[in-house]
Amino acid sequence: MSPWESLLIGFIGGAIGCFGEIFLERMLIDDPVHCITTHGIAGLWGMVVVGLFVEKNPLMSKNYGVFKGGSWRVLGVQVLTAVSIVLWTSLTTFVELYAIDKSIGLRVSREKELDGADKWEHGIVLDENQDMLSEASDRTPSNKSMQGQELVMEEA
Repeated sequence: MSPWESLLIGFIGGAIGCFGEIFLERMLIDDPVHCITTHGIAGLWGMVVVGLFVEKNPLMSKNYGVFKGGSWRVLGVQVLTAVSIVLWTSLTTFVELYAIDKSIGLRVSREKELDGADKWEHGIVLDENQDMLSEASDRTPSNKSMQGQELVMEEA
C-alpha cells in the first residue's frame, strides 16, 4: 500500500480509537486505560482494512484487496479472521475471569473501590495541583474540594 493510504488508514484508526472512547463513556463502560478502543476496536479496523488495500507481494499476499481491483474473498477472509479472534478472545477471557473470580476474586476491597479502583489497580492518580478533570469541566469536583468528605456508594 502507498504512503498516503497508510496515513489515511492510520488517521481513521486513530479517529476510531478517540471517538470509540466517547461512545464507551456514553454507554457507561469504564475503560480507564483505553484498551478496548485501542486494541479492540482500532485493532479490528486494522485487520479488516487489509482486505481493502492489500497489494500483491511475493512474501505477504498473492491477492489484491477490494480497492485494488481484487475479489471480495480477501475482505471476507479478513472479516472472518476478525470474527474468529473476537469469539476466541471472548471465550478465553470469560474462562479466565471466571476462574479468577472463583479463586481469589475479581473485585477490590470496598475501601479501595471508594478510594478509587483506578488508583489501586492501574496507578492512575491525578495530582492535586494538576487536576485536569476539574480544569476541563466545572461540573467535576476537584480533589481538593473532595478532601475530608465521606464517599458514599449507592447500591442499585
